[in-house]
Amino acid sequence: MTELNVTLHTVLDAALRDQWQQLFAGLSRKNLFQHIAWQEAFIDGHYQPEKHGTLVFAVATMGDRPVAIVPLMYRSDRRYGIPVRVIELMHPTDMGVRDFPIADGADTKNIIDTILYKTLPAAGYRWDIAEIKGAVENSTAHLAFQAAAGLKIAEYDHDSNRLKSVAGRDQCFSLISKSHIKKTKRKRKHFETLGKVDYELITAAEDLPRAYEIFLAIEDSGWKGSDGLKTSLRNDIPQKRFYESMIANTAPELNFCAIILRLNQEPVAAKLCTKTGDTLFMLKISYDDRYQEHSPGSLLLLYVLEQFSEDEQVDYISFITGQQWMWRWSAERQPVFWCQIFNSTATGLLFAAANYTKTLVRRIKNKVQHNSHADTPEPEKVDNDS
Repeated sequence: MTELNVTLHTVLDAALRDQWQQLFAGLSRKNLFQHIAWQEAFIDGHYQPEKHGTLVFAVATMGDRPVAIVPLMYRSDRRYGIPVRVIELMHPTDMGVRDFPIADGADTKNIIDTILYKTLPAAGYRWDIAEIKGAVENSTAHLAFQAAAGLKIAEYDHDSNRLKSVAGRDQCFSLISKSHIKKTKRKRKHFETLGKVDYELITAAEDLPRAYEIFLAIEDSGWKGSDGLKTSLRNDIPQKRFYESMIANTAPELNFCAIILRLNQEPVAAKLCTKTGDTLFMLKISYDDRYQEHSPGSLLLLYVLEQFSEDEQVDYISFITGQQWMWRWSAERQPVFWCQIFNSTATGLLFAAANYTKTLVRRIKNKVQHNSHADTPEPEKVDNDS
């Protein structure tokens, strides 16, 4: 039987890039957050050694075949005034989802335990807490956490919402609230009375920089821009570099695209997406504030649903994040967890006890609140027509 071998790398070089792409290509369930471009964009746009610590890429192989690549950050930290050594799954952006690739059929427990308890300590990366933030339920990262040995705890953090894509344009709204679709279609019809409306789907690599500039210009013209909160990408240099890196990346299976909505040939809204695996991931949207009452974001989403319902390779359309307005689209809410593994060091055990106590107190508090609400009589109903 071929033995598992794990090596550590601190540089994402060409050889490691080839291994990553080989591993990713063989996955049956791919997602954007396992793609090397997502990690490279973080390094290009966000990575700061003094803030994030040392990059460590754990590469697990069986013979000459890569079976897992885990991008990590190692740093010394202080929590509650106590020094703690943290090994954390690399986090590219503030979008709240992380993952990494493990080959189909690989022994996940053996891989993750070998990395955490053998390879890292042997190389001098002694740790107290291993963190996987942004682990979507049943993702590779979440399953790896569940398989790992040791004291551990997972706390629900937020949702990652997605829509099921139904094949065929005549069925593309069948899983969405009919009242919401009718309302949005009325807005589209009213918007079309303002002039000539065009949608442009841009997929060619040579045209994407132009589309990105249009996106930036639209976003910067509104309340996010230089005259408002200054949170637009033109003002957020790390995020701007992140998306520039994504657009410029030529790695396979990163199908970046942009959708431009124009009124009388003037761009009024834009959406940046990428199609990876069986999912279209919607990354960013910008729109001209003057047309806010027409819900240009919803109009673009209508177009996306219609356009990609005919793409047999797209099973889901992901919002990535989990904001409340997405519920109007009858989105599937995938729970996302903050997972922690505590090593059997003095500091690790201390934080394990503290976190277990905090979790227990929270559960008791929630149960008491639930029982209190259950015992409260319902308010007397009032007939408003009387």
